Amino acid sequence: MKNKLLYITRNVIPYIKELRTIAGSVTATILWQQLDYWFANKPDGFYKFLEPCQNSAYRDGDSWTEELAFSKAEFRTAFKSIGIAYKSKGQFDKAKNKFINTQNKEFFFCSYHDKIKGITMYFRNHEYTDKKLDELLHNEFSKVNSATETGGYTEINNHDLGKSTTSIYGNKDVKPTEVNNVNLHLYTENTTETTTTTKEKNKKNDTEKCTQNRGGGDLIFPKCLENPQRQKDAITKLGDFDFELKQTMLDTIAFQASTDGFTKSPLLFLSGLIKRYYLGTFDNSGAIEIQTKRESHQKALEREKQMEMRRNHTPITKSPLEGKKTTKIAQETSRHNEGMKGLKAILGMKT
Repeated sequence: MKNKLLYITRNVIPYIKELRTIAGSVTATILWQQLDYWFANKPDGFYKFLEPCQNSAYRDGDSWTEELAFSKAEFRTAFKSIGIAYKSKGQFDKAKNKFINTQNKEFFFCSYHDKIKGITMYFRNHEYTDKKLDELLHNEFSKVNSATETGGYTEINNHDLGKSTTSIYGNKDVKPTEVNNVNLHLYTENTTETTTTTKEKNKKNDTEKCTQNRGGGDLIFPKCLENPQRQKDAITKLGDFDFELKQTMLDTIAFQASTDGFTKSPLLFLSGLIKRYYLGTFDNSGAIEIQTKRESHQKALEREKQMEMRRNHTPITKSPLEGKKTTKIAQETSRHNEGMKGLKAILGMKT
């Protein structure tokens, strides 16, 4: 094996440059992304060590300096930009609002050092952090919406989000944070294909037909992406995502089409979904609703098919005349056998 590039880059953290505007620095941005990675799995808080130590709870590689290759000073400076670090649990407990400092400034995270246990606990200011991320997305998409449009929708060719969805350290199966009820209010207009129909009719059509438009293997496309070229563009945008995530994003588009519609186009909306996924704010609740309806529809079709088979099945029954005929033949056969036995006895033959 000569080329070990993929082996080297397996531990790469994607850098979301847009996040720097509110994080304050590159190191703070990287730390924020890694904190949110862990909060996706432990939303109520977790402990982590600053550097390798002799604590019985420490595991090899389980410290910030090892995980991020930051020095202790770099880590503390980065965390200071986005969080409040309490020196003790007592100081943490006395604070009325754990995320607001003495200068009345609100932060995204906080931590405290438990001197008895020798560990540092970390917590996320979920409501405030999600609000700021929503505002960031809104500003970014406002810039995109003012760009030159081609082919009925705006292409985002260089959103520079990176492709890696895994942490530099940790369980590769941990999924990015899902935030319910993300209030972006960006996509509110109906598409040009449905301007003459009502919202309820759109909802019914997309729910029924989203199971019928297939492309890219076994992926199920919504009605608004039934055009082959749009399907090809969508597959290109979805890139190397796994099958389940691709289908979830397509079902989210189907849900959006059946509710509020799109300001520009479903492909632009898909670009937004991808960006939210990388920022950790992708909401899959609409996709779940579509998937549930699709499963119910499939079960209904299967029940109808079974009922049709039962209706068309005619049991095979013997006719009364056929039964009588069989009985008569048996009786005649029996009498014939008895007669043959008598004849053999008269002739002295063995039976």
